[in-house]
Amino acid sequence: MKREVDNPEKGQDMDYSKEVGKRIKQWRLHLGFKNQVPFSELLGLHISVLKKYETGRSIPRGDSLRAFANTGVNINWLLTGEGDIEANTKQSNPSPIPKELEDYTDRLNAIHGLLAMMDDNKRESVLDEIFTRVQEIKRIDELEQMVRKLNQDRKSS
Repeated sequence: MKREVDNPEKGQDMDYSKEVGKRIKQWRLHLGFKNQVPFSELLGLHISVLKKYETGRSIPRGDSLRAFANTGVNINWLLTGEGDIEANTKQSNPSPIPKELEDYTDRLNAIHGLLAMMDDNKRESVLDEIFTRVQEIKRIDELEQMVRKLNQDRKSS
């Protein structure tokens, strides 16, 4: 879904735009998104819009700010640099991503963001599907390991 680009009003200090852009990038990196594309998808923004925000050529407003807020950023911090980077929420912070999954950080964060924007029933359904599929694959992996071990034991006998 593409959103309209919000341009800074005439006379607005470009330094302010650039500072907001730096904080947007800082927030993206804080979430573990090394790449702008999955983050723009999470936000529901066209990549060119996110690039304009991060370079300070435009400042997010309205729906764009709401999209940023949905990722957990403190909007006051995003716009002013004051306060904590993360919004105060009643939800606990997710567990850190294990080292062996760090290569998948962008995709896991994108999934997290997409799930957060779904209604409860759809989210529950998707999570059940994901969990069932992961369990199936884990069981197949365990069976394959058992077969390999049996083959090794048979060869060494």
